[in-house]
Amino acid sequence: MAKFVCLLIISFYQRFLSPIKGFNCAHHRLHQGDTCSNAIKKILIEEPLGDIVNLSRSRFRECHAASVHLASHRADIPCDISCAGDAGCLGDSLGTGGGKK
Repeated sequence: MAKFVCLLIISFYQRFLSPIKGFNCAHHRLHQGDTCSNAIKKILIEEPLGDIVNLSRSRFRECHAASVHLASHRADIPCDISCAGDAGCLGDSLGTGGGKK
């Protein structure tokens, strides 16, 4: 039952909140794999209840490391937001305020 509730919460997040905040999973952006929300859903489905918290924490640590890496190398990473003229980007999809100009 707890897994089901968690899956519902993640599905709600993916459907309604993630589009608002801009779909910006750093782990996905760096490694081209699952977003964190999809990875956590898979963990919930495939792993025993006792392992879920540690596996989820590990994934979020990896995502944080990816975010730090991307922030330090953002000039090398293409921005997925179109920029207007010389004003440049107000932010990239990582929310770091950078991106191409």
